[in-house]
Amino acid sequence: MAQFKVYQISLTDSDSDYVNDNGWTEAANNEPRIQAYLDASFGRVKSDSYHEHVATITAATLDEVFHIGNMGPEENIDRVAQMRSVSVGDIIEASDGTKHIVAHAGFDQLAAWAREPK
Repeated sequence: MAQFKVYQISLTDSDSDYVNDNGWTEAANNEPRIQAYLDASFGRVKSDSYHEHVATITAATLDEVFHIGNMGPEENIDRVAQMRSVSVGDIIEASDGTKHIVAHAGFDQLAAWAREPK
């Protein structure tokens, strides 16, 4: 078993209000965090700047991280922030530092990025 860090983009209440008031297109055009969230939901991740560490999951493989992040057992999840189920656009970091994005089918390894300021 190994430790895998899970990173997700979470919208704030004010982000959600902005989307509800203006629609996704205008919100994404004016707010980089909302654009990053939308891109991630389609599996397009340009950087990990808006992804935040939300949990560490004890598992043997990426597939098992996905399963545990959706079905449990809860004792394998150490939550460090509010976390939703593991889904497309989330980033999983292995203990060796390699990062994978959850794709529509399976996982894609990500190149190393320098985190940009938020």
